[in-house]
Amino acid sequence: MFIKGTGDVYKDALYSVMSIHPAFVIRCRALLWFSMNGGFQQDGKTIEKNQLDKINKFIVADLERYIDKLALERILKIEQEFQLWFMAAAVARSGSFSKRAQSVFMEKFGEESTSKLKILLGSFNSSEAIAECSKWFETAQYAFEKNCSPTLCRLRA
Repeated sequence: MFIKGTGDVYKDALYSVMSIHPAFVIRCRALLWFSMNGGFQQDGKTIEKNQLDKINKFIVADLERYIDKLALERILKIEQEFQLWFMAAAVARSGSFSKRAQSVFMEKFGEESTSKLKILLGSFNSSEAIAECSKWFETAQYAFEKNCSPTLCRLRA
């Protein structure tokens, strides 16, 4: 089972070790939650479901707080960058940054990114703008494909 799980992990993917086993500290905290809720005081008896559910909630909260949150923030940042350069490349290929396109871009990425894109597009001729935005899009696409392995992207589900 363990070996099969490693198939989902890319060697250089962000948090690749975490996608198989949580950090030692998280495992220790799970044992702590288990022991504080009577998990070790049962003398071999089965733990009641409501007690186990309570322990599981504490463990899941720790995982979300210390591991999933960081990975999810990283994934969202990479996705945002990918979307930004995808749209920027589309704008460059269209040949103009219309008021409607600016409005859509501003709603999605904010005023600062919209202003920066206007400056970028204004500093190049049409073919240079297409090449520059395409270059940045390819960089963002590579980062997305490299870091958003199927294992990590499950965090969003």
